[in-house]
Amino acid sequence: MVASIHGINLVPVCHADGALGPDDLARICSKRRIHALYTMPMVHNPIGSTMDDPTRRAIAGIARRHDLLIVEDSA
Repeated sequence: MVASIHGINLVPVCHADGALGPDDLARICSKRRIHALYTMPMVHNPIGSTMDDPTRRAIAGIARRHDLLIVEDSA
């Protein structure tokens, strides 16, 4: 609700298991201009997953290529 009031369109990015998938992020970034990524890499709520280092590196590479700001909500 607050995002829409400010003209911000939220786009969900997730893999089949509910975690953030680099392939899914890359696919979305190639189709539309995304400005920022909000992620919870440690003890994700509500699924409780933790993002491994290879996934974090892959996401960082995608962010560099697409000039994407990463906002990390980490425990």
